[in-house]
Amino acid sequence: MGFGRPGRWPLAKDRLWFFSGGEVYRDAYRPVSFSGVPKTLNEPKYDATERKFITKLTSALSSAIRAEGYYEYGDLDVTGTNAGPLVRPEALAIGNRAETMWNARLLWTLSSRAFLELRHGGHNATSYFGPPDNRLSGPPGHYDQLTGVTSINTLSVSDWLSRPVTTGAHFTYFAGGHPGGNHEIRTGFEYEHARLRTFDGFVGGRAFLDYDGQPDKVDLWDGATYRPTHSRNTFYAQDTWSATDRLTLNLGVRAGLYRGSVPGHQGAFSAHSLSPRIGGAWDVTGDHRTVLRAHYGRYHDQMVTSFYDFLDPLSQNPETVATVVGPNQFVDPFTYPTAATAAMDPDIRYPFVEEYLVGAERQLPWGIAAKAQYISRDFKDSIGFTDPSRIWQPVERIDPGPDGRRGTTDDGGPVTVFFDQDPSRSAPLLTNPKGAYRRYRGVQLIGSKRYAKATEFQASYTWSRTVGSYNNGTLSNAANNDLGINGVFVNQNKALNAEGRTLQDFTHQVKILGTYRLSPWGGLNVSGVYRYHSGRPWARTAGGFGSQTLGVGIYMEPWGSRELPAVNTLDLRLEKTWKPSQKLATLGVFADVFNVGNQGVALRNTNVSGPNFGVPAEWLEPRTLRAGVRLMF
Repeated sequence: MGFGRPGRWPLAKDRLWFFSGGEVYRDAYRPVSFSGVPKTLNEPKYDATERKFITKLTSALSSAIRAEGYYEYGDLDVTGTNAGPLVRPEALAIGNRAETMWNARLLWTLSSRAFLELRHGGHNATSYFGPPDNRLSGPPGHYDQLTGVTSINTLSVSDWLSRPVTTGAHFTYFAGGHPGGNHEIRTGFEYEHARLRTFDGFVGGRAFLDYDGQPDKVDLWDGATYRPTHSRNTFYAQDTWSATDRLTLNLGVRAGLYRGSVPGHQGAFSAHSLSPRIGGAWDVTGDHRTVLRAHYGRYHDQMVTSFYDFLDPLSQNPETVATVVGPNQFVDPFTYPTAATAAMDPDIRYPFVEEYLVGAERQLPWGIAAKAQYISRDFKDSIGFTDPSRIWQPVERIDPGPDGRRGTTDDGGPVTVFFDQDPSRSAPLLTNPKGAYRRYRGVQLIGSKRYAKATEFQASYTWSRTVGSYNNGTLSNAANNDLGINGVFVNQNKALNAEGRTLQDFTHQVKILGTYRLSPWGGLNVSGVYRYHSGRPWARTAGGFGSQTLGVGIYMEPWGSRELPAVNTLDLRLEKTWKPSQKLATLGVFADVFNVGNQGVALRNTNVSGPNFGVPAEWLEPRTLRAGVRLMF
């Protein structure tokens, strides 16, 4: 439901306007992971309720000054957030998320050639995942390494708070009317301060790893608490220079200063970046119908707390894995090294991606534009942990094969795994690991038609290849997952087969979207989006090589050796709005159909050897109908 007065009924005539809107949405369904499983009476389901609200004010303080601001709130409550056939009812988790956003903006027209923009905004978000509060202390959850079943309780709990606030000033000046061409010069400054509070741990301080229904190992860990703060100062200058009637150049540079702290370590991290950018567009024929474009840019990573948050003393609780021999009876403990003794390379460099782009665009008849372009991206100076002090002993073991059981007909050959001879020697170093790289190469063909004769559309095809020596599954190139304290440049087991196609390499992608307006019934908009992309690459992992390799997921084959089926979907929307009279509100109705063909395809599957090897863990959502009514006044 929407409501508002976006300008027709001002609060103060020609001075102040407002807009407000609200929405309540509930989504309850049987997760697609239950496909093929007989339905039972008390079967769990995913049940989410989402609420959203926004209000916005716009004011003309004078003929030269305009001010606006908005406030937005949203929350989401979910039960059965991890519901699936391998999750027992007592192990179901809940999820809660609440966030508030606000922003104020002032635009001051200083003259016909210059204006100043001031902005201030922030974001406050909280999130919780885990069992209901009365089950936080236990009993601990159990996960069966062979069957993949979670039972007794939710395994883990996550609770976090994020509060970034940003202030900025931007000045724009238009210079023209002289032999050197026209310039649009823009300079600015941004300051961001952010605070993060997170806790991640096991329910009851431990998690049991069963094997075929019997307790096998226990993971003892009191969790990690992170309390980082960071600040970012960014300065930039750019010039859009119309050098001639046929040549336009875009020149720019951005500089950043970064600083991060945790309790007890003020100024724990500091770095700087300098990002030059240059681009150009040349009108080849002079009739604005054929344009060649080229671009070079250096783009530095966002400031992330994983650069330094491991220095928080509350984040380094030791984690010990032991063998279970009876109730509360554990033997052969192995304690994983932590980052408590980690050092930071004083010459550490800030990570960035270097991008090159060349392309051509041609205006065709019937309002159609065609574009072809080549894109190259190289991710450099990635930040991660190394630990050259650790001594790894190679040990030969047998690959259990896809069924996860040794001594069966599908066993693979011998494989070499590695055991840490003396974890006490650990001396992690946060640095720019040698050999850390990722590369993207892509070719795009794009055709588009602007709205005319009741029709508009865009169609594109992309061929791409992404390879690397680490996987950035969390969309970061800094000190986590494969670059973390137990990553590929620390743990030799993680490095096995971990180079080649990354797990985000989708070779072929096609996308077509468009809208057609039917004139009958006063006008009806019919829109659609068609998507095709290659399936996600994956590879088989195996465990059961010893306590030191628990949770490592040792790859038995190179990344990208296998590929899931391609995604091939069509979404449609029908929408109509009308106004019964000038004095009444505008009424709108719409209907969305997602995945019209009801394609059932896995987006992610279980890659660990065992009885569930290859079983989908995440499915494309089935055909879904969503209908609604809007009231705007």
